[in-house]
Amino acid sequence: MTCPRLPLALAALLASGAASAKPPELDLYVHPAPATSRISVVAKLRGLACTGATTRLWLNRGLTVERASVDGRTVSPVLDPPGAGRIFISAARAIDLPCPRKTLELRYSGPGLLHPDGRNQVSPDYIELSYYGAWYPLTADEKRRAWRLHTRLPSGWTYVSNGRVAGTPARLVIESSDPAEVVLVGSPRFIAGPDRDGTRVLISDSASAAAQATAFALGREATAMANWLTKLLGPSGAQSNPELVFAPRTGPLSYARLPVIVTPQASLDAPGDRSLALNIRHEVAHFWSRAVGADNDWLNEGIAEYLALVRTRDSEGEAVQSALLERYRREVAAAGQGVPIAETAADERRGFVNRYQRVPLLLDAAERIAGRSAMEKLLRRAFALGPDLSTGSFETLAVQELGGGAAALIARCLRSRNWPIECGGHSGPS
Repeated sequence: MTCPRLPLALAALLASGAASAKPPELDLYVHPAPATSRISVVAKLRGLACTGATTRLWLNRGLTVERASVDGRTVSPVLDPPGAGRIFISAARAIDLPCPRKTLELRYSGPGLLHPDGRNQVSPDYIELSYYGAWYPLTADEKRRAWRLHTRLPSGWTYVSNGRVAGTPARLVIESSDPAEVVLVGSPRFIAGPDRDGTRVLISDSASAAAQATAFALGREATAMANWLTKLLGPSGAQSNPELVFAPRTGPLSYARLPVIVTPQASLDAPGDRSLALNIRHEVAHFWSRAVGADNDWLNEGIAEYLALVRTRDSEGEAVQSALLERYRREVAAAGQGVPIAETAADERRGFVNRYQRVPLLLDAAERIAGRSAMEKLLRRAFALGPDLSTGSFETLAVQELGGGAAALIARCLRSRNWPIECGGHSGPS
């Protein structure tokens, strides 16, 4: 039996719909040159979403696109198209290309240092490739993609990644079928701490003996936090134990990409006004909090901080947690009226206050109304949604698990410009 042929327009529409049902796929052929602090990449993308006849990518503007092809045909990319807007990575520029039927390929190269604080670099003694440097092509839905990274590292380097690793440093293949960002960290100077209790710790051999001892103690804290959260919330989805990397670079930022945590080595000698243990607890909590999108980032950061504070209360006592909450109240009050939590954009200057301080204060206030057991049930159900967790679904679950009073408080405070006492605010002016 012969089936009638579909009109070309309908066939194309059905084909594009079928393609869009699958997450985009990304193959990265990465050639780092540590000796010259350069990087060159061939990126092949499939399953891209398009607007009309165009697809839009973002790439670090310090990288030079040497060739672009769509379905094997060389094309000219449009850099910084009018009205492209911005994404979270301020160093990224928009690139418009014809919509591919199958594959889009970009060849590009540039300096290894793509972020001023070093969280994306290729240098003689250290490689850190992270999302923050926009070193690979990003899309509007960049966290929802399967990826494979093909690369080679010099002999004698120790490395970690958030993907499944196969091969040897001379011929590495790292892949992830789960929606995830691409991370690779390596150095010839890393030494590994004892991981018999769960967490592998990597730190440079240049660190002092005291710093190394602190790092290994924090590794034990990471294991304790992961075990505590597993009992509280169920498995995180990590396929292995945490890997804690102390990065030999400047800049205060720590980040977690299941199961890897990257934090600055410099913090071991100059921790600042934030507890190192609290910081590690927060990053481990990200293994469970995996909501997607800037609009939902308060769920990731705020709930991770809340859980870190609850763990602090359980392990160090209520007085320590209370002192931290009081500090947050003072700093929220000093920040004054501003954008509500639920409306916080990715580049909002008050993002830290809203996500890291207001949210844990609010959840603590809701817990005091509904009880800890009800809050734990809410978080278990919320995290079970994985990347589909959103503000709306969290509020729905809050009604079901916390009851009307606490749920109404959450809904009201998420949209409040000021921060009254009922939201967990300071008793003074807010």
